Amino acid sequence: MFPADVMAVVLTVPGVSFVRSVRLFPVTYDERRQFTLATEATEIRLPPQGVVTSYQHLIINE
Repeated sequence: MFPADVMAVVLTVPGVSFVRSVRLFPVTYDERRQFTLATEATEIRLPPQGVVTSYQHLIINE
């Protein structure tokens, strides 16, 4: 998954006409039920049975 994939979906939201940027940060969830945020990635590889979930968002309306 690339930032452009996320941007394409966000642009389908009613009222959204422009997206300046999308940044991806992989997050892992461990057996202690803790989330760990990794450094920014240009691509997130998804395994065939992988699940995409969202974790945190920063949205600025200009």
